[in-house]
Amino acid sequence: MSPEHRAKMSAALKGHVNSAEARAKMSAAHRGKRFSPEHRAKMSESARRRLSRGGLRGLTSLERALYVMLYSAGFHVIAQQKIGRSVVDAWVPEYGLAFEANGEPWHTWNEAKRPGYHERRTKALNKLGVHVINLTATDLAPWL
Repeated sequence: MSPEHRAKMSAALKGHVNSAEARAKMSAAHRGKRFSPEHRAKMSESARRRLSRGGLRGLTSLERALYVMLYSAGFHVIAQQKIGRSVVDAWVPEYGLAFEANGEPWHTWNEAKRPGYHERRTKALNKLGVHVINLTATDLAPWL
């Protein structure tokens, strides 16, 4: 795509928001699609290469392991997605799933500083229709 064409497309779509009906159609089109084992292996290898070259900078090793796990399973993942007042580590919009990689230092400190924080946050996300899956370092060990 030429730079001129890209600029025209960008200008035309600036401020464009899909309707709820259009978003529902796009989501339904992707729901339930599964990738072949060969494609998943290729995606997993691609994610590992991208991450080893410094992709997704500023993330913890647990978050990188979480992305590799989800990419290798064939999910379309959005990193560090804001949902409501929270930012989740990984968001899979087709299934309404939010994944959290719970490392000891941050989550222990946060829980000590604000008791009940994780439960309140999970309940708030559930009210928005988001299912939260919390994974620990033990859960993500095979991908570290």
